[in-house]
Amino acid sequence: MSVITSCRATFGKLSTIQKTVDLPAFDGTPCEIDLSESEIASGINIYIDSDFYMTVSDTAAHGLTRIASDDTRCKYPAGMYQFPIVGLDDKLYIRLQSGAAETDGISYWFVESD
Repeated sequence: MSVITSCRATFGKLSTIQKTVDLPAFDGTPCEIDLSESEIASGINIYIDSDFYMTVSDTAAHGLTRIASDDTRCKYPAGMYQFPIVGLDDKLYIRLQSGAAETDGISYWFVESD
């Protein structure tokens, strides 16, 4: 049986951009996360306390339109997610599927490539 004695990471490292923010209510203005905040980010990790909607868009106006429609938003259960963002200059918009806002309902951090 072989034993791994060393390994080189090819994906990257945790960035210094690590934040916890409120999870907006269903009828509130979505949380906006700038995916181009880190020039060398290759992915974003997100933990969200409750079921949520999300969409990616280039502007806040488009983000509001997209997150309001079942045709252009994604629906996720509460949990931990990782999304690749290589080459994206867009923003990520997130809000609750129902109910009032949650304090500190979203934690996110970027993974940066070498």
